[in-house]
Amino acid sequence: MTFWKFIEKNFNPSNDKPQGTLEAKLKHEFPEFKELKLAEIACISGLLARVAFVDLNIEESEKVNMKKSLMKWLSASEDLANKLTEITCSETETLAGTENHCYTQFLKENLSESKRYQILEMLFSVAASDGVADNSESEEIRIITKGLGLEHKHFVSARVSVKEFLGSLKSH
Repeated sequence: MTFWKFIEKNFNPSNDKPQGTLEAKLKHEFPEFKELKLAEIACISGLLARVAFVDLNIEESEKVNMKKSLMKWLSASEDLANKLTEITCSETETLAGTENHCYTQFLKENLSESKRYQILEMLFSVAASDGVADNSESEEIRIITKGLGLEHKHFVSARVSVKEFLGSLKSH
């Protein structure tokens, strides 16, 4: 089953949003990408947005970090990363009910361990982009780590990259 079919089958968007909105927007904006690459981008963008949206708000600093992360991941232009971030952030509230496994299972099956670890590093970077990687963001990333089929050592290693921003270690 493709990522898109999985989302369509398992996700019930609100009545005012048709199913497949994210897929349609991504396919329209990025016709140059094949379906597997679009699904990868959607999953990674979705995870980045989930971490940014843990507090039910996506800060501008988090959006900037998402754009930079996507530019690096895709070796893409700033324009492409801006469009992708805007689409993802606009769909985040609708997709907030989507379980992590909708994103992580696809990535686990299609990316190497080192690529999945790079995603963890991006997630922590987004979590820290507002100055504090708080406990709720860390917990969300811990859950994502398991879904990506990575071990606790991967979580700890990626978390160390933002140690100066960890909420539990910051002095108030």
